[in-house]
Amino acid sequence: MTSRAKTETSALRDLVALAWPATLGMTVHSLYRINDQYFVQDLGVEAQAAVAVGSMVALWYFAFGQLISVGNLAITSRRLGEGRQAAARRSIRTAVRMAFLVGLLLALLTLLFRGPLSELLIPGEESAGERRMFLDYVFWVGLGQVVMAILPSVDSSFFAMKNSRIPMCLEIFAVGTNVLLNSIMVPRMGVEGAGLATALSRIIPLICGLALLRASGQRRLLSGPISGRIALRILRIGAPACLAIGIYTAVYQVMLAWTFPRFGSGGRSVLGPGFGIESVFFCFYFGFGQAVGSLVGRSLGAGRVELAREVARLALWINLLLGLASGLCFWLFGPALVGMLASAEEAVEANSEYLNYMAFAQPFQAVQIVYEQVLIGSGLTMPVMISTGVMNAIRIPLAQFLAVGMGMRLPGIWWAINLSTLGKFLWALLLYRRGHWSSHQV
Repeated sequence: MTSRAKTETSALRDLVALAWPATLGMTVHSLYRINDQYFVQDLGVEAQAAVAVGSMVALWYFAFGQLISVGNLAITSRRLGEGRQAAARRSIRTAVRMAFLVGLLLALLTLLFRGPLSELLIPGEESAGERRMFLDYVFWVGLGQVVMAILPSVDSSFFAMKNSRIPMCLEIFAVGTNVLLNSIMVPRMGVEGAGLATALSRIIPLICGLALLRASGQRRLLSGPISGRIALRILRIGAPACLAIGIYTAVYQVMLAWTFPRFGSGGRSVLGPGFGIESVFFCFYFGFGQAVGSLVGRSLGAGRVELAREVARLALWINLLLGLASGLCFWLFGPALVGMLASAEEAVEANSEYLNYMAFAQPFQAVQIVYEQVLIGSGLTMPVMISTGVMNAIRIPLAQFLAVGMGMRLPGIWWAINLSTLGKFLWALLLYRRGHWSSHQV
């Protein structure tokens, strides 16, 4: 077997071994949104819209979890690739402690600002009931950030160690618990029960994750001082990723306040079942992307640039095939998928139409994720933030122009999303081809 063939075989083996648990774990994680939509569907289209808008706020919370976990993944995987075990453990300790403080801050902000936020995202006297349900849901999801903000850093620590099975198992347990709690709480408490179930279901997985990190050699994960030098490095790498996700969710929140009100609760409900179904398929792409980020970081730390390139090349082909298959699935089975999560005719129609339009974007989105995760794994997060941030921000005026100015209504919003996704793909391709990531120092 030639040296090139050996490298390709080794890269494929490592990629698949790390990616399949990551993909399954991410897919299971995405079921949180679908669980909530499934259990509140009998409460009506307003309840589904309230949970959909609340889920977009939860995505904003998720951005701050990524602030720490992305920096931790890049630094810890690079230190492990260099053989510096003690430095890797210091990075993990610092990340977990920082994530705990972030969770406390998010919980406090929820208590202070959830009222004004509800008025902004769900305006109008006719939407008073939907706003009340939104407030109930976001209250518990926001308080739950004390636990939920730490889990991404726990997961990224295991990913850096080339162990994606533990995060997968923690996610499976968490979602299983969420299903059980939703089935008990939603019939008794309504939408508020869905939010409480989401928060409670993360507690035991976090305890188990911290215990497993301790068993791997970590000590004093939540207590003790934070290393200022490592913290600044984590923030420098993670801040662009956090800002990119923050811009992404802020864009949807601006559209919710500006463009979506013209189309009522049915339009807002699309950010529930339709967006949730798309998120499940997105997790297949992101699972391979996350594996690429870890392997690229370790390969560059070990000075094996060609191995990093080979991992990226293989992941690109895999994700392209996944994206094509997802788009076809949206075309053929979109209404059937939506029908499992929505019963109101208005919601079923709007969500099915959404998936029909989103089919176009899936291959481009799948490949874009690999390009971006290669850059993130190398520590080059700022270019990713700029490219995704700019293209996501373009969605606001473009959606308003197409949906309102051109009279396309909801399809105008979906085309704005598709066109900006194509733009993100082209920008990520250019960043990857420039090749600066292969020599970047962390």
